[in-house]
Amino acid sequence: MEMTGPNAPQAIPPGQHPGGSLRILLAEDDQVLTELLTELLGLTGHQVIVASTGREAVAIHKNEQIDLVLMDIHMPEMDGLTATERIREHDRITGRHTPIIALTASAMHTDREKCLAVGMDSYIAKPIRTEELFQLLEAFSEGKSGSIRPGSGGELAAASRMEESRERDLKVFDRAEALRQCLGNAPLLDQMVKRFVEQLPHAKETLRDALSRKDMERLAKEAHKLKGAAANLAAWQVHHAAQELEGTARSRETEGARARWDQLSTAIDSLNRRLQEEMERAKRSSQSGSA
Repeated sequence: MEMTGPNAPQAIPPGQHPGGSLRILLAEDDQVLTELLTELLGLTGHQVIVASTGREAVAIHKNEQIDLVLMDIHMPEMDGLTATERIREHDRITGRHTPIIALTASAMHTDREKCLAVGMDSYIAKPIRTEELFQLLEAFSEGKSGSIRPGSGGELAAASRMEESRERDLKVFDRAEALRQCLGNAPLLDQMVKRFVEQLPHAKETLRDALSRKDMERLAKEAHKLKGAAANLAAWQVHHAAQELEGTARSRETEGARARWDQLSTAIDSLNRRLQEEMERAKRSSQSGSA
């Protein structure tokens, strides 16, 4: 793929990442995804610094030596686009360019343009596929300015996922896909499942409360968060139902949102049962392995 445009990946100065290792600022408020990426990036030799808000990401970039930023677009306190603008302002003062890769749940052309317009170098669509992410990191790490076109990976991924979505949306939990996302690391997957199960009751109660208060903005925001978290775990039924609720809430269709919530609530309960079974399976496997 040919690299074009002013936001082409720039080679990170030699010596800042010995052996290809990068100091990566991960700006992400999804705890499950944060743990997954922190673990996987650590296993591949990268050092990860986590920011859970956009404002925190800007402060860390200003005060730490950062080689590359993975920036979620929908961050609390300050969104990813605004945080990127602040980082670019600081880059202009210091005279360096910190590569920024957007993490976005939308791969629409307009969203891509917004990312590039504020100075992001590329983006990858959620749910994040680890192979795609590592390809991008390798390109930036090695300074292969001709290997990546901004946003191309996200667009191609989105197109292929549209084809896959019809058959996957009925799956409560696709363990094979989730394990692939964890690069075959079963203990890591077990950890992700446990964390997700711990968060489900709060997520469900937060959505129910927003609906009861007819707070469509909050409902859409919380549905969006659950949609992303479910996708990271290949929990496609919940992902699809949360996506439907998010769209209805953004349209401020209160009655439609109630119907969508009923569907999502049922999907959450089904997923919880399935993941409880998965946790029990992992427990039995651990016990038999230690016997």
